[in-house]
Amino acid sequence: MKKIQRIVAGLVVFTMIFGLAACSGKKDSEDKAPDKKIEKKADKKDRDDKTSDKKKEKKVGKKDKKDKTSDKKKDESEFKGEGEVIFTKPQKDDDARPMRRVRIYKYKDNKIISLEDKASIRLQPEGTEVTPENREIAQEVYIDERADVIKQVNGIDIETYLGDERYEQTTIYDYTVLDFDEYDKVIKELGMEPVDDEEKLLQMDIKAKALLENGYTKISESDFKGKGEKTYMDKEGGKFFSFSYDDNRITKITLSVEIAYSDTEYSSKEEAREGIENTIAELPQIKGVEYSAEYEDSYFVFTKSWDFVKGSFEEFEEEDPDFAFIEEDMYMTRMAGRAIYRGWIEK
Repeated sequence: MKKIQRIVAGLVVFTMIFGLAACSGKKDSEDKAPDKKIEKKADKKDRDDKTSDKKKEKKVGKKDKKDKTSDKKKDESEFKGEGEVIFTKPQKDDDARPMRRVRIYKYKDNKIISLEDKASIRLQPEGTEVTPENREIAQEVYIDERADVIKQVNGIDIETYLGDERYEQTTIYDYTVLDFDEYDKVIKELGMEPVDDEEKLLQMDIKAKALLENGYTKISESDFKGKGEKTYMDKEGGKFFSFSYDDNRITKITLSVEIAYSDTEYSSKEEAREGIENTIAELPQIKGVEYSAEYEDSYFVFTKSWDFVKGSFEEFEEEDPDFAFIEEDMYMTRMAGRAIYRGWIEK
């Protein structure tokens, strides 16, 4: 059973590390009368028609302006007050070196206050062996030449992780203190595009529109109104995270993992049932923490859950060594963003 506990703990830690013209025309007259009175009437009609057209154009123009103003107010109203919105770019399996991206924005009255930008990229295409030289190049280019230089700018903090196959980076921008002049100078020296328009950069509605047009998916608090549950499965299958929530706040986390009997000391369903039930009975009894197991012919499903209604975050943090979550992530927007970032699939 020790192996099962290690798998559960490892999954939690692994998930938390890395941590969207009208056409008009005139009808030609078929009759051509030489009568001047008819011509005068026709001229007058033409003038009246032109005047009418101009009035229509003005009305259409006013309507267009009104629609644009209404759209702008609608966009801005979405980001009224203080809040947080997350944009994710899901991993594409057909990409040679798929990149994962999550951007977490905090705003106040449509103005962006901070950005937590998480990015992850494979060091080599899927199926290609990553060599020590690949990691050395990643260390030099991504960390030494860029991250370590940019994070010297006031208002920017960067965390990096160079794994066996992927490079992970989290960049945190605090726009309340960020020195844009210093930032522009640094990124120009690195051959990167400087900030084009500081005011435009910090408008949440403008940024949201641009990200959605660029293939991002938006995750906001309104997606998780009321009570509900979401379950995510890893791409290979066999590992599941379920989250119960109430108005975006997570009320329960359930982790399930499928384990083959051949990967344990048990040789049969009956033997596994007896051994696992005895082990569960010996585990520390923490209020709000529950264990269970379901047994199939060739594998069993081990489940552990943390109920934040029955127990508390503080108790889990203090008493349960498997509990590796952090308080600021106890929201569905955060967890959904992390799941997509990791390439997990919603069930």
